Amino acid sequence: SASTMPNFAGGDRMWGTSMAAPYSAGVMSLVLSAMKSEYPDVKEVLLNHNISSLESIKTFFYHLAKGNKTIMQIRILDNTGMERVRVDRTNNQIMHITDANLQNKSKRDYFIQFSKLSQNDVAFSALDLNQEHGKVEVPWKPTLRIGMPVFADGNRIGLVVINYNMNDWLGDIAKTTLNNFYLIDSEGYFIIHPNDKWKWSRYQVPSKKVDQYFKE
Repeated sequence: SASTMPNFAGGDRMWGTSMAAPYSAGVMSLVLSAMKSEYPDVKEVLLNHNISSLESIKTFFYHLAKGNKTIMQIRILDNTGMERVRVDRTNNQIMHITDANLQNKSKRDYFIQFSKLSQNDVAFSALDLNQEHGKVEVPWKPTLRIGMPVFADGNRIGLVVINYNMNDWLGDIAKTTLNNFYLIDSEGYFIIHPNDKWKWSRYQVPSKKVDQYFKE
């Protein structure tokens, strides 16, 4: 039978083989495998708003999230960026989000990134802070997303996106070094810093980059 291991897009193979994501690769393999039986329901939700298919997918996502405590959200988004199905972990409870509370994510970098994936490709988003309704959630929730496109008749009709809570992972990294530890993103903003005023410096007011810190 065909392999269900993810086809990581481009440089995302680094995440797939790093300490950050063995569980991510495993969960996405499970999703891909399960999609063989659930895929018709995903397509029915996106194409025809099928209610019975919607309930089937909600149940599938519920059990997937319940089985992995690092999962914050599992969603299906359509091509306009609108969430069509969403399951959240809130205070360690798994909840289905009602239609009235679903959001449009078309402006988010990860939606734009994942929308460019080819069939069977899988990719990771940037590591950032979770946002809801256009605002960063407080307390901060460090988030890594893994996404895969859904295709029908050769056309992309939506995305499956899983959000992982990376707070424990970042904490573990910081604890593994005896000296001060810094983690910097590709644009020069601090993610981890010994001084709380410089952590997640992209989101500080005003935002601050590495070169500013070393000038002080």
